[in-house]
Amino acid sequence: MIRIEALPAAPLAAAARFYAGELATIEGALAAAPASLAVVFPSLHQGHRGWIREAIAALARAHAPVRVNGVVAGLAATTTAIIAWLETAPGITGQLFVADGQSGESAS
Repeated sequence: MIRIEALPAAPLAAAARFYAGELATIEGALAAAPASLAVVFPSLHQGHRGWIREAIAALARAHAPVRVNGVVAGLAATTTAIIAWLETAPGITGQLFVADGQSGESAS
């Protein structure tokens, strides 16, 4: 698991920081070819989900068969449960999960 601690509030600035800095750390972890890697993002408003979803999907395609998924942190117990579930879900990759406690809200 890689946890991204903070990103700017503006989606464009956050994406720029992610690609300029955080991506190298993620690529380094993926070079070791783990079975799966969860990238945990800080709680961000819904406007960020598009670029995060695309980044995770691109990483999953580039590093298959490693399973790469994103989790937008929210409720600690929910975030932990999603990460644990992903470790046992071999068919799930390239997805973004939101652990904000808003039951039924889609991350799409």
